[in-house]
Amino acid sequence: RVSIGTFLGEKATLNNMSSLRNMSIASHQDEHKEDNMIDTLIAPSVLITVATDQINAAGPESAADNAQRILFSRWNLNVAAELSQHRKFPAALHYFQKGIAFLHKNWDGDNQKLCLGLYKGATYASLACGKADEVSQYANVVIQNVPFEESIETQYLLIRSLETMRKNQEIITTALSVFRRLGFEIPGVPRFYFSCLEGGAPPVVTERMLKIEELASQCNIDELIDCGQRTFDATKRGILKILDSMTLAGIRLQSPYFPLMVCESVSYALKQQCIGIESVCPFSFYCHLLIQLKENYTEGRKWAMRAKRILERNEQSSSIRTRIVLYASALPWFLPLKESAQHLFKAYELGMKVGDAISSMAALSFYLRFSFHDGTVKLCNLRTYYDQYLPLIAKYNKWAAKAAMAERVLID
Repeated sequence: RVSIGTFLGEKATLNNMSSLRNMSIASHQDEHKEDNMIDTLIAPSVLITVATDQINAAGPESAADNAQRILFSRWNLNVAAELSQHRKFPAALHYFQKGIAFLHKNWDGDNQKLCLGLYKGATYASLACGKADEVSQYANVVIQNVPFEESIETQYLLIRSLETMRKNQEIITTALSVFRRLGFEIPGVPRFYFSCLEGGAPPVVTERMLKIEELASQCNIDELIDCGQRTFDATKRGILKILDSMTLAGIRLQSPYFPLMVCESVSYALKQQCIGIESVCPFSFYCHLLIQLKENYTEGRKWAMRAKRILERNEQSSSIRTRIVLYASALPWFLPLKESAQHLFKAYELGMKVGDAISSMAALSFYLRFSFHDGTVKLCNLRTYYDQYLPLIAKYNKWAAKAAMAERVLID
């Protein structure tokens, strides 16, 4: 197997380096047709995949020396990277894991880039495959072996895996550690509770909201939204994503950090002038804070409409939860409930198509709630919908099921 794999791997390398020249020569040299058949008829990617499969079947112990282990690891990385580009993540994860097995965590010297590619790829592929419990074993290796600033993207993938497993307290703890190392000013234990949303803003939140007003007056937010399609560097985007995840974990736990992290998210986007799809949730929640804490509907509407514009410009890359936050927490203050309900039902349908059952059930729960309060659906029909969907909602999202059950009682 090693001999076959090495032979095919060498052919693939030569073919990849000079494929056009080889095809041209082969077409004019009939006497060498058989010799050149492997070069002209089989793509390099296919050859390297077959070669890698042969080597993997032989196992890491088949490598003669360290140079060969590095070579075979690189082959696995190349195959895995190509599969990832085509979103074939289960197969990609297989090759990432095989490449890691050949290296034995050898991060010395020239191996660092190769190891980084394998472990980062395995982190992303594990999350994409729904294997959230496996993400940490790859992510932590990356975090331990690269400068902190370069680990932000991987830190987000680790936090995203915790979100998938609904470990909200761990999300907050991990995110706080990241932000404090980045120099964010976050109190150790905020001296207020989530109930502040019902009784006025505590001073620390008021100060940060005033800071946001100052930042907003110094930049053209609408222009930044129009430029939102430009690419931000991975660190800034990773920070925004971590802020987003922590904010959502905060609202699920009714954490005292929730209003603080909303303000931090909006402030960071304005300071760095990086307003993209990651800003939809913070802007929506900030609208909510303005209304609940200051009863400022005029400013709240501005932030809600900004979030709506961002989503409309980036709808293809938006997540189900982003749509839920916008249409369930911000826009219902300013748009007819029927319109929000329609968007939430579309989010439910999309979530079911892509396999995001948890978010899909949350969207369905809000759709039923808004349909009930809007009054456009007859109560007898609405009761039928609740009876039909409640078991499904309860199966995937217990929080949404509790709210739906309460509304079902109100209908009776």
